[in-house]
Amino acid sequence: MRHMVIKDLPRYIRIYRVLLKFSFIQATAYPVSFIIELFVEVGHQLVSIVFFKIMYTNVEEIAGWTFYEILFFVGMSIVVAEIFLGLVYIWNLRELPEKVRTGDVDLALLMPINSLFNLSLGRPYFTSILSTFSGFYLMFYAFGKSGSVFSFPNLLVGFLILLAGLVICYSFGVIFSSFAFVVDNAYTLPYIAERIFIYFAENPHQVYRGVLRALFFFVVPVIFVISVPSATILKGIDWKYVWQSLLLAFIFLVVAVKTWKHMLSKYSSASS
Repeated sequence: MRHMVIKDLPRYIRIYRVLLKFSFIQATAYPVSFIIELFVEVGHQLVSIVFFKIMYTNVEEIAGWTFYEILFFVGMSIVVAEIFLGLVYIWNLRELPEKVRTGDVDLALLMPINSLFNLSLGRPYFTSILSTFSGFYLMFYAFGKSGSVFSFPNLLVGFLILLAGLVICYSFGVIFSSFAFVVDNAYTLPYIAERIFIYFAENPHQVYRGVLRALFFFVVPVIFVISVPSATILKGIDWKYVWQSLLLAFIFLVVAVKTWKHMLSKYSSASS
């Protein structure tokens, strides 16, 4: 199985390049609509920046984070949210219950590619992907103002934890959405995982205490999506978070794949 995954990886990379190209053509076919969508995305991002600017009017730190450190945090949250929504959710997992209802999922299952890849990643939303540039700019600007010293190991490890966090996030989305194969009118299921990670990941992990800390570190480990990667890049490496994030990413991905296969095995075609 592992050999098959490695062997097929170049093929799926080529397929995804084609999908991204098609997504770009589709998004820019109507330039006015495309520009309006970009303005909406950027406007939402500005709201978060203004919110934290107001919060830091009378304080220097919140949970150990200075204004420019939290601005870096906001930049990373923009990048992660736009990638997560654009690649996985908007035209993919969100649409799965509707595809099951209409029978469109039957056609997807007949295609000679992996069903999980096709239904969870097969239609990227290019506008969200393009919106990540403002987040990257904000991270670059805030890092320079924060006074943090650049460290390549910190950046590398922070990026590794971020990837693990995205895998965890993706896995939760797959687990919740896969129930659409067996539950009627399961339109809210994809939104549950999406809202959990986007809402609760937008807080530094230091603010969580007691039961919430255990919940968001182990059960629904949202802190590895934005907070821990940001802290690693800005403040240094805490190795316990590295091993924990990688282990949780592996566990949740395995559970997600198995859950998807199990739910798909119980799916009855819309024509039956």
